[in-house]
Amino acid sequence: AMYGLGLENLDVVIFSGGTGITPTDITIETVTPFLDKTLPGFGEFFRRISFDHVGSAAVLSRAVAGVAKGRVFFCIPGSPDAVKTALEMLILPEAPHIVRHARE
Repeated sequence: AMYGLGLENLDVVIFSGGTGITPTDITIETVTPFLDKTLPGFGEFFRRISFDHVGSAAVLSRAVAGVAKGRVFFCIPGSPDAVKTALEMLILPEAPHIVRHARE
C-alpha cells in the first residue's frame, strides 16, 4: 500500500509524471483509490492555466489532487514546465490551507 512507502510523516506528497494517456501512464489510477476525497478544481484549474501555455494540447493534461489520512496528494504531469506551473500557481500557494483542512 502507499502508506508502506514511508509517506506517513509527510503533510504533502507530489507525484510527478505518469499522468498522460499512454498505457504506461498509471500514476492517477494508482493514487486515486487511496484518496478519501478528491479536489476536482485542482485538475480543472491546472488545465485552464496550461491552456495559456500550450493551447488546446491542455486537454491531454491530467492532474489530480486529494486528501487521505490528513495528508494532501498531488499528481501532476512530469514536464518541467508543468511542474513549475503546478508548484508556483497552485500547490505552493494552496497546500498550507489544504493541509489545515485535511487534518480537521
